[in-house]
Amino acid sequence: MTMTKPTLRQLPAEILMLVMQHLSVDDLLACRLVCRRLGSLVLQPEVWCRRQLGDDKPCLCAVLCLAPCLDKVVFSNKVHTKAFTMTRCAVRHLTLHIKKGTECAQACVAVLKQELLGRLRSVELEVWHSPEDVAPLDSGEALLKTLVSCSSGLESLDLHDGLPRPYTMRPVLHGPLRSSLTYFRCEISEASETFVNTVLAGHAASLEEVHLGSGDCKKDTFQLFVGVPNLRSLTCLMFPGMQVLASCQKLRDVSFYADDRIPEPVVRGAAKFFRLARKLRSVSVEFCYSEGDRRRFMELLEALCSSGESLEQLSVVCPPNLPPLLRALPRLPALQLLGVLVTTLIDPLPDGQEKERHKFLVGITPATAPSLRRLELSTNDTLGCLHEWLHRDAVARVLTANPSLHIHVWGTHGCNFLRWRRQRYCEACAMGCHREATGNFEEDEERRVGLFSHGPGKCTHPEDHVTGDKWTWIHIHCNSD
Repeated sequence: MTMTKPTLRQLPAEILMLVMQHLSVDDLLACRLVCRRLGSLVLQPEVWCRRQLGDDKPCLCAVLCLAPCLDKVVFSNKVHTKAFTMTRCAVRHLTLHIKKGTECAQACVAVLKQELLGRLRSVELEVWHSPEDVAPLDSGEALLKTLVSCSSGLESLDLHDGLPRPYTMRPVLHGPLRSSLTYFRCEISEASETFVNTVLAGHAASLEEVHLGSGDCKKDTFQLFVGVPNLRSLTCLMFPGMQVLASCQKLRDVSFYADDRIPEPVVRGAAKFFRLARKLRSVSVEFCYSEGDRRRFMELLEALCSSGESLEQLSVVCPPNLPPLLRALPRLPALQLLGVLVTTLIDPLPDGQEKERHKFLVGITPATAPSLRRLELSTNDTLGCLHEWLHRDAVARVLTANPSLHIHVWGTHGCNFLRWRRQRYCEACAMGCHREATGNFEEDEERRVGLFSHGPGKCTHPEDHVTGDKWTWIHIHCNSD
């Protein structure tokens, strides 16, 4: 019995469209010329609905004329922007790259067009501003007012770097007709304050994740957080009266910035919030280096521990000192991830600080941190060698005591002694082991190293073995005797 292969005409349309989803954009455009059937199928939404196009595609204008929909597209001056104002292609995620104020008017029309088409759910705005840009401000304000008043179901509004001053000279007064945003990011500043406040007030009923960066949060802004029903994640500078955040019953993840400008009453308000918020899952606090930070650090940790039974992740950026953090661990029994970031890890320190650093690592045990499975360490050290650090007693002891622990390290270097001490290798590198750590990572600031001690196939949390081009994993053989 012979089997005959089906012809193109015999294949179901569903099968053809499934194959077409994996073709390149150029091939899809060429399908119009193959036959009438493919020319008809290439116009179906199923072929395009998952496709994402950047502004580097020379065929983007043709796609906007042909495709009925796209998942994501980038608006920029690399493309004929009029194509965005005339298209009938409904986009789900729209990214706006604005390099000149004169582009704001067409970007505004593009947003209005997509809102009218009814599929728009996410907008990202990136503005590159130069002092030479003397475009009329009305276009920039029109774009902002369009973004803040979108009422067609916009769920995400992301302004990566906030707004430069020339685009927000006058207050934004009119908000959306209904609440729809669940995600909002904008660096708050004097220039963006009214814009941010309008978004927060207009979408208070639906907002779940808000990132305001490290700018000053004034009274008019923080009062808008009172009782926000669905807020679960917040990033902002510590502000006066932070205890109002405890009224957000679903708030679980918080990231706060603390610097020298913050007065003592603000710290007390933050401590009060930590005492009242008993369901926090993730906390991140970033400090500046100053003498006053040590006392603030201890006060905040003490407050966090009083209600920290549910805390699973804790990250401290620029920790003023380590002993209070070590003392806090036993009172955080659910802690799974601990981050100690932007701190001296490898560089030589005075004896007292060196002992403090050693005691911190060896003090992490199943008794002090029973649930800990990941320790994240980052540093801006410039003199020390990562390989030499791997051979330190504290590293072996913490991995021996915690066989399920994974240590993630970044911001480190390989052996730099050739530059600083006029010799080729440090003692550890001269041994020839751990060749993964002997390279100089100075040229790759995003390089990350993972350490583990468990045997192959014995990892209880494989998700902590993060993979990717930037990652190097090193198995540390520890003596458990």
